[in-house]
Amino acid sequence: GHATVHAELMPGGLQALVIRNEGLSVAVVPDLGAKIISIRDRRGGREWLWQNPYVDLRAAELDADYVGYDLSGWDECFPSVGRVVFADEPWEGKSTGDHGEVWCRPWDADMAQSALVTTIAGARFPYTLTRRISLRDPRTLRVDYALEVDGDVPLRALWAAHALFAVEPGMRIEFP
Repeated sequence: GHATVHAELMPGGLQALVIRNEGLSVAVVPDLGAKIISIRDRRGGREWLWQNPYVDLRAAELDADYVGYDLSGWDECFPSVGRVVFADEPWEGKSTGDHGEVWCRPWDADMAQSALVTTIAGARFPYTLTRRISLRDPRTLRVDYALEVDGDVPLRALWAAHALFAVEPGMRIEFP
C-alpha cells in the first residue's frame, strides 16, 4: 500500500493535505491545528469521522473557546485538555486555553517516507509535538506521536487525541 499526499483547496480558502492509498484517504488541515477532517474508506465509501454540517471550518486564536468552533473530526489536545493554570515552577501561573494550545494554531506539514508529518512548537511552553500519519495497507491507519521538551525541567502535561467518530448502533472498537 504505497501512499501519496496531495493538497486540496477547501471552501473558505483553507488547504487540506490528503494522504491516501488504494483503501484509505485521510484529510488534514494544517492551518486548523492539523485537524483531521476525514478518514474515508475508499472502497466502501464510509466516512469514519463525524462531520458537522452546521458549522464552517475556520481558524481559531490561541485561548479560543473550543465550543465556538467546529467540534467534528479529530483534534489534538496538548498540553492540557481543559483550561489549566500551571502550578509547577518555572511555569507557575501560565495557563492553557480550552483543549490546550495546539488545536487552535497552525502546524507545519511535510511529506516524509510516504507519511504526512505535522509539527508544532509550544506557544507558552518549551516543547515540540510531532504527529506522523501513515497508511500501512488498505485497512490500516497508523498515527505516531513524538514530544520533545527543551531544557532540563520536566513539563507535566496532558495529551488527548480528540476524535469524534461517526458511530452507528452495533459498532464496536477493538484494541489489541
